[in-house]
Amino acid sequence: YYGGLRDIGKRIRACRLAKGMTQEQLANEVAGGHAHQHIETGNSVPSLKTLIDIINALDCSGGRAAVHRDQKKAK
Repeated sequence: YYGGLRDIGKRIRACRLAKGMTQEQLANEVAGGHAHQHIETGNSVPSLKTLIDIINALDCSGGRAAVHRDQKKAK
């Protein structure tokens, strides 16, 4: 589901910007270097480990990064 991947990427970008980090700073924090750039645009699928590493580096909750708004409403 590629729309969901774009949503995750947008949320990761929002968390990164809210923390005041550049893509370069995030790359220095996360194993895998600049893979998050492709994740932010929805052009790459993050592994679970990479997603967890990004969430931890951004101090962003997994739910905030990954849960789609429609899924929240359904609960």
